[in-house]
Amino acid sequence: MRATLRRRGSLLLAIVGVGSLCAALLIVGGNSGSSSQTTLEPAAGEAELSGKRKDRGPRGPRGPRGPQGPVGPRGPQGDRGQQGDRGPKGEAGRNDEKVLNLSIDWNGDGSATSGQQSEQVALPGIGLLRLECPDATGYSGSDGNDRSRRQLILTPSQGGKRTVASVTTYEAAGTTRDHADNERLTSDKGSPATIVIEVPPNGMINGVLSVESADGGGSAPGSQPQGAITVSSLWKSNGGGNGEDNYCHVSAQIVTKGAP
Repeated sequence: MRATLRRRGSLLLAIVGVGSLCAALLIVGGNSGSSSQTTLEPAAGEAELSGKRKDRGPRGPRGPRGPQGPVGPRGPQGDRGQQGDRGPKGEAGRNDEKVLNLSIDWNGDGSATSGQQSEQVALPGIGLLRLECPDATGYSGSDGNDRSRRQLILTPSQGGKRTVASVTTYEAAGTTRDHADNERLTSDKGSPATIVIEVPPNGMINGVLSVESADGGGSAPGSQPQGAITVSSLWKSNGGGNGEDNYCHVSAQIVTKGAP
């Protein structure tokens, strides 16, 4: 009797255990199905997206650049930077200026030797400039007072060139129109080879002696030699009168540049 009850009790426990196991399997199976569905959905979406990318065509050409935008306002000026080091000293420039002088100074006929009545100087690239102011010895009448005997004579040194003297003569005596007289004297190739400028008895001469092309061709400014001349003169000669009262005081300065 007792054995029968024991067998029935074991059977009942076995049935309860099997039922519990089945219930547990159903619960685990439900959760596992739900999780599997959740994880498969993203995988399917990715596959669809990948398919769309494969169906996309090739990239088209790059479009043109758009117009430049407006310039913005200027920013504030920055602080001034520190002064840099002083650079090396450059080479000395070319200085071809030359200051040349002429002078005659005597009082009374016969007091001046022949060497004191004229003087000359070479002007680089221009020519030979001679200053003459003789006394009246050996002249008669008005010949000794002829102003054309007191003169500057320029003999050009360059063949095939035109030598020019553009000068203004100032005098403190004479008619009003003679107080300042401007003239341009030239010595072209093939013409007389000298330029003559009269020296006033009481006045000044100011001007430029230069060289330029004789064929009409131009040249760069400053490429040809030239000289600025200034002359101060005071002389008197009465010819047949009292020779002791005669005198000549002439001073000239020429500043040349541009000589080769």
